[in-house]
Amino acid sequence: MLLVNTKTGDAVDPILVDRATGRPIKEPEYAFAAGPAASERTRRKYASANRATVPGKQDSITADGKRTARKRTAK
Repeated sequence: MLLVNTKTGDAVDPILVDRATGRPIKEPEYAFAAGPAASERTRRKYASANRATVPGKQDSITADGKRTARKRTAK
C-alpha cells in the first residue's frame, strides 16, 4: 500500500514531526518512555532501554506530553 498525493498521484514519504518544534522525530534525539498509566514493569523496561540514549532520564511522559519525575519507592 502507498500513501499518494490525491491531486498528482505521486507517492509520498511521510515523516513524524514534533508539533512543538517542527523538527523530524528520529533517533537518537527521541525515544519512547513509559506513559502515565504504565506498569512498574513497563517503566523499568523503558528506563533501562533509554539509559544509553538519554542518560539520567527515567521520567514519565504525561498524556499532554509533559515530563514528570518518576516517584521513587523504598526497597
